[in-house]
Amino acid sequence: MGDHLFFDANKLRHCGKNVIMAPSVVITSPEKVSIGDNTVIDHFVRITGDVSIGAYSHISSQCVFVGGVGKANIGNFVDFAPGCKIVLASNNYRGDNGLLFHNVPEEYRGTPEIGLVTIDDYALFGCDTIILPGTVVPEGMATGAMTLLRQRSDTHAYKPWTLYAGNPAREIGKRDGSLMKLYGEQLRGQR
Repeated sequence: MGDHLFFDANKLRHCGKNVIMAPSVVITSPEKVSIGDNTVIDHFVRITGDVSIGAYSHISSQCVFVGGVGKANIGNFVDFAPGCKIVLASNNYRGDNGLLFHNVPEEYRGTPEIGLVTIDDYALFGCDTIILPGTVVPEGMATGAMTLLRQRSDTHAYKPWTLYAGNPAREIGKRDGSLMKLYGEQLRGQR
């Protein structure tokens, strides 16, 4: 994996085999981060929070995981194009919750809005997709560039193997994941 300028890779909760991580990656709490086998993390990625990344996944340049008190579980064979933002915790923008700055004494601080971000296997995110706290991304879902994903109720949940785009995200069409799943199973030795 090589040397890293902004964290000690030996402190990662887990780091799988054949992981490639650029030296400019920033991980603020490596003891909370788990990275699966054969995963690649490109230059200028920043990760805060409790983040588990599956095997054979790819995080492109300029992606950020923000909201250090939050958590994300990312499956296998997940691909983030450049500039994606995964928001694990967010300010309460109604203003009724106190101040949410790290430099403010604790008695003045409000409570952030936190929601587990769950991303299933074979998901694909176009450039500059934003994923808000509490979002659940099912298997094989994909987004076009600049899509906004937010938490949805069970009756309006995102659908597996479906392409979404826009703000708010709208269903564009279906994806055929049969070949991806076949290759994924072969790579993982599950066949």
